[in-house]
Formats: sequence, C-alpha cells, structure tokens
Amino acid sequence: MYNEVVITSLTKMCFVFVCSLVALLGFAKNVYADSGYPRILNWWGGYNTNTNADYFAGFNLWSMASAGTSQSSKDRADAVHALNPNTKVLVTATIITASDPGRGLDNQPQWWNASPGSPDYACILRNSVGTILRDVTYNAAYANLGNTYCRDTIVNYLINRWNLSGGHFDGITVDLVDDSGVSITLGNDIDANVDGVPDDIATVNADHASGVIDIFQRLRAAFPGMIIFCNGSPPYFSQWINGRLFEMDIKRYLDNDYGRPWSEIIHNFSVWTSKNTISPNTTSVLNTPDSVTMRSKYNFQNIWTAIKPEMMVEYGTDYNRMRFGLVSTMMAGGMYHYDLGPYMWGSNWWYDEYGTRGQVSSLGYLGQSIDSPMLISQITAPDQVVNGNFSSGTSPWFVSTSGSTVVATYNIENGSAHIQIGGASSGWVTFRENYVSVEAGKYYTLSFKAKANTSRYNGVRIQRAGGAWEYLAQAAYNIRFFTDWTQYYYVMKAIGTGTNGTLLFDLGIAAGDIYFDDIVFQEGVGGVWQRHFKNGTILLNEGPLQQTVTLDKTYRKLNGSQAPLYFQRIDDDQAIAVGSWSILAASFDQWGLKIHSINAPNANASLTYNFTIPYAGEYDVLAWVAPLTTYSKNVTVSINGVDVNLDQSLGSLGWHSLGKFNFNQTSTVVIKPLGTGVVIGDAFKVVSIARYNDGGVVNQVTLQPNDAIILLNTTPTETTLTPTPTVIPGDANSDGKVDGADYVIWLNHYDQNASGYSNGDFNNSGKVDGADYIIWLNNYGI
Repeated sequence: MYNEVVITSLTKMCFVFVCSLVALLGFAKNVYADSGYPRILNWWGGYNTNTNADYFAGFNLWSMASAGTSQSSKDRADAVHALNPNTKVLVTATIITASDPGRGLDNQPQWWNASPGSPDYACILRNSVGTILRDVTYNAAYANLGNTYCRDTIVNYLINRWNLSGGHFDGITVDLVDDSGVSITLGNDIDANVDGVPDDIATVNADHASGVIDIFQRLRAAFPGMIIFCNGSPPYFSQWINGRLFEMDIKRYLDNDYGRPWSEIIHNFSVWTSKNTISPNTTSVLNTPDSVTMRSKYNFQNIWTAIKPEMMVEYGTDYNRMRFGLVSTMMAGGMYHYDLGPYMWGSNWWYDEYGTRGQVSSLGYLGQSIDSPMLISQITAPDQVVNGNFSSGTSPWFVSTSGSTVVATYNIENGSAHIQIGGASSGWVTFRENYVSVEAGKYYTLSFKAKANTSRYNGVRIQRAGGAWEYLAQAAYNIRFFTDWTQYYYVMKAIGTGTNGTLLFDLGIAAGDIYFDDIVFQEGVGGVWQRHFKNGTILLNEGPLQQTVTLDKTYRKLNGSQAPLYFQRIDDDQAIAVGSWSILAASFDQWGLKIHSINAPNANASLTYNFTIPYAGEYDVLAWVAPLTTYSKNVTVSINGVDVNLDQSLGSLGWHSLGKFNFNQTSTVVIKPLGTGVVIGDAFKVVSIARYNDGGVVNQVTLQPNDAIILLNTTPTETTLTPTPTVIPGDANSDGKVDGADYVIWLNHYDQNASGYSNGDFNNSGKVDGADYIIWLNNYGI
C-alpha cells in the first residue's frame, strides 16, 4: 500500500484520477521502448514474391500503400503480424487531398459528380471561376477541410472504414499534413465558399489548419488506440497523432540546398520525439540517395516508367548517405526510412546496418541509448571572437539597422546578449563583431548558443567590412532559433581572403527578443558526434572533411559484405574534357543529365576522371555502359597509365568492370577515343574490395565527410560504459521499473522546484511538473 497523499489543487486531482485509472487498468506501454535501435520503417513499400512477409516483419513499422479494404491487404498484415507481433502495419488514409475517381485511395465520387449549389460541390477546392485547383507536383486536388459538411463526410467515412477493417491493421498513415494552409500549394485564387469571389487567403489557410486539427481530434476520440502517423505536421499535433515523417530535411542537407546546420536539423527531430505523448512514438526520418541529378532527370509522373531497374540498383548503393541518415535518426531517437522518395516509393532496399534480413530477432540489435549525442572532436585553433560569452559587457558587439522604422536595442541580460527588435515593415537588423580573418579555401566553424521568445529564422555570414562588403565565406539564411537555449555548430568555407571580416548575424525585422551566448569562431572542422547504446555506439561526421577519432574503448565493426569501405562515382560532367567532344542529353539508360560524345579515332581528344582514394588498397574500376551497336567496340581507357579496352556496343546496361587495380591516394581514369565508331563518355566508379563492415576490432575510426558508422561492444553482455546503472526515464526510485511507486514520488514533489530523478524531475528542468508526468506515463510498465 502506498502512503495516503493529500492533494491540494485541482490539477493534482486530475492527475490522480488519470493515473489511478492507469494503475488500475494497466497502460499499454510503448512497443518500441524495449525494441532497441536501429528502428526502421517501410513507407509505402510494395508487397510481392520478392519482398514477402519475412521482409516486412523486420521493420518496426510498415505503412502499406493500400486502403486496407481488400482481403489481400488483410492477409498480408496478418502474415507480418504472425512473424512479428510488434511490427505495426498501417494503411493509408486520404484526408488532405481529394482523390480523382478511379485514381488514388478513399475516393468521394459524389464530390466529383456534384452540381454547383449542392453541399458536395464545395468539398473540392476551386478557384473563383469554378476550376478545380491542383498542385503542380502531384497534380492532386485538395479537399475543402474548412467546410464542416466536407469534414463530416471524411470523418464518418474513415470511422466506418476502420470499423470494417476487422482489426487486421494497427493504424493509418496520412500524407501532406501541416498547419500552414493550402495557398502555398494552390495559389491565392481560392474560392472555398464557392461564391465566385476569391476568399481571403489568411482565412482559407486558417480554416484548413483548423479543419485538419478537428479531423485528428475526432479520429483520436473515436479510436484512442489507433496509430495516426503523418507525413508532416508541427510538434503540437503530438496531442492527437503518434508521430510524423520528416521527409526532406536530411536529403536537403546532404544535397547542399538546405542552408541549415546538422545540429539544428537533429534538434527539430528531437523536439518531436520528446514532445510526443501518444504511444507508440512513430516520429521518423526519410533519406534518399543523391537526388540532385535524380530530381532533374525524373519527376513524379515519369519516374515510374522511366527509371530502369539497373538505375534503381545503383541508387541503392549510396551506402554513405544511407548510413548518415540512419545514424542521424538514431541520434534524435527516431525511426528511419531510406528510399527513392519523394518521387517514387517502395524500393524495398535492405542494408546490413538494419540487422539480418528475414531474422526478426536481429531488429533493434543495439538496444536502448544510454546517453545523449556528444560532440567528441575538438578544434584546437584559437577563437577569433572577442567577448563571445559577454562577460565583459556589450563591446565589441553591436547592432546595425536599416530602415527608418526599424528599432532594435542591445544589452546584457543574465550574462547573455539580448537583442530586442520592435518590428517594422521593411529594413533589416544585424548583430555583429569586427574583425575576423579568413583564407579562401579553408574551413571555419562557428559555434554559438541562441534562443528567441518565439521560433524564428535567422542567418549568419562573413563579409568584408567596408568597401564592397563582398562575402568572404558561405552564408546560411535558414537557421531556426527556438524558445529554449540551443547549441549550434555551423561550418563555413571561405570563398575570399581578408583580415577585416565581419561576423554578422541577420536577425530579420519581426518583433521579438533574441539571445546569444558562447559565440566562438575557429579555423578548422570538428563535427564528429557519438552516442552510446546498451550494445554499442554510433558515430557521425557531419562536416566536409575526413575525420579520424580515437574511441573511448575498443569496439567491433558490424560484419557484412554489402557496403565497400569506399567508393566514388564520377559522371562525365565532372571530368576534364580535351578536344572536340559534343555534349548531348543523356537518355534514361545513361547516367546523369548529359553525356560526352565523339567520333573515333581522335588522337587529340581525351576525357579525364580524377578520383580521390582515402584508403590505399585494391579497387574495382567500372564504366557505366548503355550499349548501342553504333558505339565503339574498342574504346581505350587508361587507368593510372595502364590501357584497357572497353566495348560500348555490346553487353547489358549498367556497370562494366575494367579490372582490379591497387590505388593509393589518387586514381586517374582517361578515355582515349583511339579506335573506331562513336565513343561515349559517361560515368565511372571505383569500388574498394575491402568492406566497410568487416567485423574488425577497432579503437579508432576514420570517417569520410557526411558519413557514419555503427559499432558493437566487444563483449556482447556489456550493458553500460561505466559502473553507473542505466537510468530508465520515469524510474524515480531506481528499482529498474517504472510503476506506481515512481508516480507517488512524482506526485509528492509536483509543482515544486526540485531537480533529479529521485524527486520526480525526469527531464532535469529543475521543476516537477506535467512534462515529468508524461515521461513517467510513456514509460509506465517498463
């Protein structure tokens, strides 16, 4: 029996009521909480004889590209559940878009057949002349979620569909979810009330967002145990949904078109994984192969028929990108999916880092995390910033403004820089310090802590002070500041040289309060992060340079034959051309967007590919060939001075091996059109014979830029890195389980300024509050 507790507030009474029910009836604990990492999902993966139930049972979550109404879909779900009851199988629910008749899922044919003036006519968003609006990417129409009648139709339909699903599935997946509205997709001429007049866009967007929330609230109320998993949505949606998919962030970061530091991206993921209150937490991250070329060559309409199987296989071999995304996701505590998306789903790839394909027991082999991500590589170069911790007052930092109505003040508040912006319609505000020095071609790391009273986006740059004010280093303009203190690391490559560089933060003109502290600017790159798990560790190099780090102890690599230790693919547009080559558009059989072409013989022409080899050893050299009978049978290819023959007229589509060679640091491949016929310059690739996961025992690792690795403890029974026991979130009395006794400890300290697990302060915020209760609740029964 627990001691009687006197409750002195209505809030405590509410918590007691809820928790008493939990203790009495039992709480369905997070099914992923004890499954360990990696946690992986399959989004819209196809099901066929090559990817059977054994395959999908190896995932924590499988989101079917199906409404789940067919018997075959139900049988597939049952087969997966039979092999792994913990795999959650979801079906797709169409809520945001309005599927065309005979196309897509969850059709509402009455909307498409409706006459003007009828309630159903308003359920598809139209412009002011009555034309149905569609987005340009997917050619999809959108449901009018601001209309109560239309929302009722959707909710009633989905409730009925779920009731008829017979318990074969665990939840639903919903695409294209956010609270920003529809005008960004459909434009500004939206006539939601179909009166022939464009509506106020702010109202349309607000009504759409409110409609999305209303639908999720009603579905959650109707089915408390149903998993609701969304592609998109802000953190406060975690009141109603189990998690969201971050579809673009890691892909854009690796494609260098995002402008946000890795640490901020991971913070975004972590916010969702930590704020989720509904079990199981399905917050997930998608990553793709190198999509810079892919998105230029394919689109959502043509890729399904245009992409060749050989291309699909090759895209799947971007192992470094796969590892980077997987380890990034584990740093944030989420689930991971690697695919060709967003243009094409269902690649059904499997990687050694996931575990053993077809063996459910290998799922989550690393176990639980036992600490938070740590930056373990340090930069030793001097800090160029003066008074970056603001311990000496405001100088030499200052605020600059432009615009007659812009007002901004700068002072020191609680030991940190505080900039208050009054708000204006035009102009700018910057926070800066002179002078820093940079040298073209070198890398520099800017680290700082920041927060704002409301979430906002800011930028940072290095410019020459005075004169032309030209940029001296690459800039970032999409760094998001949050309401809590966040540590940022941003790597900048100098594009100019100068000793008079200004370190400058662009703050915008929106009204608000912004805080800075611990600003440091150093030459060099750190960027290696580590996180420990029960059965091993993960490391990630987020920077642009190779990094070698000494490990905290001896580990063992995974043992797999799939990924090479190193590979490099170079397309012809990166080669050095000499002579009269023609540059032609590449076909769907050929790599990239362009090819080089020349008629042989031509002794004065060449095409040179320069490879960087970080690991000395034996490499296979391969040429991408899309054979045609008119192409040359005797292309001379020189590999570090050794000539070999390449026949481009015969054989299968794909890589043709030119032999194995020993390389050290560099390798040069040169096409010489010395034979006859048409010579094509396309992609070449070098692939190490050595494997990335070779099972070796290591006490240091070398990581290439934007790469990562998973390592195992050398002693499989090892559970911690130190004699200190692993703390289970919510376990206030440290007895190894989260139960009612821990709840009583939390309750006895509720609303008190107390810190530490032993007092019920499970998030170490210094105060025992509702957030700590949620941590206890999510881990109850573990």
